[in-house]
Amino acid sequence: MLNFMAVIKFNKCTFDEWKKEMEEDTEMDGLFMRDVMLAKAGEHTAILCADVFDRELQKKMLSDPAFIEMSEMMGIEYVEYELKPTSTS
Repeated sequence: MLNFMAVIKFNKCTFDEWKKEMEEDTEMDGLFMRDVMLAKAGEHTAILCADVFDRELQKKMLSDPAFIEMSEMMGIEYVEYELKPTSTS
């Protein structure tokens, strides 16, 4: 399982406008990730963390033409990170 984080920037919409769209896709997101945590980092920035259990389906969803169109319409840019535990010794 992949511990996933993305920093998402919105150039043509606000966090609240994007979140409304995101909430409509909750059922679809549940097909490839769980334990989603979403934080508003600013009016045009969000941080999303989740456990991704089907990376191939996630990639497929992110390359879907409808997703790409919505991302372009909202001016979305994102950077993905894979989170790993650190050593405590």
